[in-house]
Amino acid sequence: MNVKFILVFLFGACEIADGHIIIYNTDGKHASPKQDLESEILDVRAQLIIISSQVNALIERVNSLESAGAKATEITTATTAKTTATTQTVSKCPDSWSTYNDSCYFIDSKDVNFQTAKNMCSQQHAHLVHLETREENAFLKSLLEKHFSEGLLYWIGMTDSETEGVWKMTGTDTIIPFTDWKGIEPENALTHPTGQDCAAFYRPLSYSWADINCFNRLARAVCEKNVTVLNMG
Repeated sequence: MNVKFILVFLFGACEIADGHIIIYNTDGKHASPKQDLESEILDVRAQLIIISSQVNALIERVNSLESAGAKATEITTATTAKTTATTQTVSKCPDSWSTYNDSCYFIDSKDVNFQTAKNMCSQQHAHLVHLETREENAFLKSLLEKHFSEGLLYWIGMTDSETEGVWKMTGTDTIIPFTDWKGIEPENALTHPTGQDCAAFYRPLSYSWADINCFNRLARAVCEKNVTVLNMG
């Protein structure tokens, strides 16, 4: 509502000059000092009303912006959650392969020499198993005992052909981090002067390791390769 209209209604003749309200008596003369003071007070009050109205409008604007911001955050969070859900990954091994941690294992049913076993694994984009932990070793021994007990020997991807007694993983320069020999193993030249530079899981020793000749002895391949990671969405 117009401020001057309010003052005219309350006090009669008045005018606004230089931002101040001047109230006249009914005869058109200037008001008394008391009236001047009252006029000044009314002037300030009127300005306070205007300022208060502006402040309230700003508060409403801030509340509106905060509400819009909260809604935008909810939308962003929901979108992120949906994106995460649609990009979940699944580790998968081929059929007939067993899974342990990040590896897939395949145990062949043919008895072959060490080199042939390596080639068979390579054809399946794998390698003869590299035993990196005791836990992995225990997993494979349990797997052999439960499902593949018909075989006598199963090749492990390790050899000491470079330096006698220093066993390394095939295709690498990595020395094996632990051993699982039993009895007199590894016997090597004690009874086999032609050498026993390869290793295998040996059923009569509860699938602990035995060193055997790489060329004359036959065993079954234990192949290993990384799992395939699939994006699900």
